[in-house]
Amino acid sequence: MTSLEIMGHFANGIGIISGGISLSIWLSLRRKERFDEARIEIILVTENKPSVPLLCQIERKHLTRSEVQGLIGALPTKNQQRYTVEYFHSQEFFDNLTLAQDKQEHTRLEIKCTDKEREQFLI
Repeated sequence: MTSLEIMGHFANGIGIISGGISLSIWLSLRRKERFDEARIEIILVTENKPSVPLLCQIERKHLTRSEVQGLIGALPTKNQQRYTVEYFHSQEFFDNLTLAQDKQEHTRLEIKCTDKEREQFLI
């Protein structure tokens, strides 16, 4: 075997290994992309009234505190003023938001509000 043939076999091996690594990376990125594009349902949950799902769902990759508050803020209110929901200031909200961002089995985010807070909205 000549040194040129040895180098050719070596190059073939490197090519096969590189292809395997590239395929592995592509599959990993594809899984991550599907995870990020999963839609999360946002639901207003009150103590005594039925739960109200928002009309739109948001992709997991866009699920942030500000996006959630923006979607809630887009709901029409009775007095045309900014809404108030104390739950947005709780540690429980941030914990549930993190779970919905990070865990595949979490496909909904519940926003807890009192009956009085829910009455702000025309829903």
